[in-house]
Amino acid sequence: MKIKYFILLLSVLSIKPIFSMQYIHYLEKLLVSMRRSAAKEVKPPLQKVKTIYIGDNLDIKQATLQIIAATKDPVIKGIILFVSNGGGSTIGYATLHDTIKNARTFKPVVCITNRACSGGYMIASAADYIIAYDISQIGCIGVITEFTQYKMPRIQNQNGVNADLTVEVFAAGEFKSICSTYHGALSEKERALMQKATNDLYDAFISMIAKDRALNKDNAHDWADAKIFLANEALNLGLIDQIGTMFDAEAKIAELIQTKTYQPYPDYKIQYLFGDDKAA
Repeated sequence: MKIKYFILLLSVLSIKPIFSMQYIHYLEKLLVSMRRSAAKEVKPPLQKVKTIYIGDNLDIKQATLQIIAATKDPVIKGIILFVSNGGGSTIGYATLHDTIKNARTFKPVVCITNRACSGGYMIASAADYIIAYDISQIGCIGVITEFTQYKMPRIQNQNGVNADLTVEVFAAGEFKSICSTYHGALSEKERALMQKATNDLYDAFISMIAKDRALNKDNAHDWADAKIFLANEALNLGLIDQIGTMFDAEAKIAELIQTKTYQPYPDYKIQYLFGDDKAA
C-alpha cells in the first residue's frame, strides 16, 4: 500500500510544479489517505465478550443456560463471570461449576469477584483465572447440612378441649424419612449417616478446589476450614490469581483470546427450549 502511494506521489511531482497550490492539495489528500490506510491496518478486530453476573439467590438453570448460550455463540470470544455470591446448595452449584469447566474448552473464562464464599467460590474456581477486588471476601470452603423438625403442638378442638396434633409419616427405605419435618429426634445411627453424607460432600468439595487451583489437598486445613479470607491472604494461599478490577479482567480475557487455542464448538443442530424461556 505504501509503495502504491509513493509511486503516485512521484507521478504528481513529475507533472505539477512543486510549489503550486494544486500540488499541495494533492499532497494533503495523499497524506490523509495514507494515515487512514495505516490506521485500518493496525486496528485490532472487535472481540465480543459475554459478562454473566453470579449473585445471591442464584438461579442455577438460568445461569447454566447463559453459559451454554455464550459457549455456543461463535460471535462471543470469551466469558467474564462477575461473582458476588455467598454460597448455596453444594450439589446445585457443582452442576454450574462443571458447565463452566466444560465451556473453557471452547473459549476463555475469567472471574472477577468481590465476594466468592462457599458455593460462590466453587463457581469462581471453575474459571481460567480469578481476580478479586482489594477488599473482597474469599473462601468459606465447607459444607453444612441442616433441616427443620416440628414438635407436635397442642390445639384446641371445637369443644374447647386441648389435644395433641398427631402427624404420621410413612416411608419405604430405612433412612427415607430422616429429612422429614415430622420425623422426630434422630437416632444415633441416623446422625452418623447424616454426618457421613456431609463429610463426603466436603471431601468432594475440597478435592474439586484442589484440582481447579492446583492446591495440596493435604494442606486443606490452611485454605478449606470454612474461614473467610480477604484478597491479599487469598492470593498468598493460591485461592485467587490477582488483585484488581474489571479492567484487569478485560486485559486478561484479551490476552487469553490471543495466546491460547480453543476448540470450535461442534454444530450439533440442537436448540434448548424450556417453556417460555429463551432458547439456548
